[in-house]
Amino acid sequence: MVLYVDMEFFCSFNATVNAKIFKPVNQKRHLQSIKPKNYTIPNTKLSNEITKEFVNVGKIPLIVMKNNKGVVKTMNSLRYEDENKIQIKGEFSPYDRTVHNAVCALHAAGNEVFTASMIYRTLTGSVEREYVSQTALNDITESIDKSRRMFLKIDFVDEARARKLDIDKVTFESYLLPAKKITVVTGGYEKVEAWKLLDIPPLYAYAVLTKQIILTPVPLLDLNDIVNNTKELIPVKAYLLQRIEIMKNDRNQMKSRCIVYDTIFKESGIEIKHATQRQRLRKYISSILAMWRDEHSYIKNFAEYKEGRTIKGIEIKL
Repeated sequence: MVLYVDMEFFCSFNATVNAKIFKPVNQKRHLQSIKPKNYTIPNTKLSNEITKEFVNVGKIPLIVMKNNKGVVKTMNSLRYEDENKIQIKGEFSPYDRTVHNAVCALHAAGNEVFTASMIYRTLTGSVEREYVSQTALNDITESIDKSRRMFLKIDFVDEARARKLDIDKVTFESYLLPAKKITVVTGGYEKVEAWKLLDIPPLYAYAVLTKQIILTPVPLLDLNDIVNNTKELIPVKAYLLQRIEIMKNDRNQMKSRCIVYDTIFKESGIEIKHATQRQRLRKYISSILAMWRDEHSYIKNFAEYKEGRTIKGIEIKL
């Protein structure tokens, strides 16, 4: 579902969160984990474009809306904190975005501290007793460490004015994930690495302020019986959820319910190298949609469609 948040709620929420997260922290604390009911997807123009050649290229204008005065733009930049010292390189990938969104979901559920396992279980809808591979944990840790070192600036003064938002803050300047690394003790009394948020992630805060948040039930992410939750495939699942939620909340009934395969692959950060790979991914997508149809009644049906003799994509029936 799409979440609409009024400003009175957000200001209260922000004050409550900051009152919690700035308390003194015991660096070795017992972990208390709250499983989110919803996966959080910021659905702003910035969130959707930030995975596309955004890092270290200076200020990037994005057209976010149109009105009778013309187009409304935001000014954005994303950079590594120090090019000379940082070892982690690369763009903010679609996979990094899914990890970031899982952290936001954990935060919204009331978690001030989170581990790689908590993030993985949010991404996959899995339960505590299910095994999480070391490879999956390493991928998440690498992604978190990347986002902790990427500095984002969002100037949305014109957008705030156009949307008539009654707010004082129209610029965010912060790390993508403003968090510090700590050690916690799990329920099994094992010491593990974790992170503590020092502030609300700017992509999430901006999306809440502009009322562009999508929430999807975490059980929809639980597809462990039919597909593998790999670094390549997790973003596919997240992108499909985002597109379907947009369809469900679109008041223009004439809008296409079709999703092009090549768009799915591009937005998920997948480079198609051969026909076998494309066929495997199509099968994966069909398995996801079948589960959402049969087990969750999330969609009514789906079917592939063609342009000429070529299979082009998936049509969703709501």
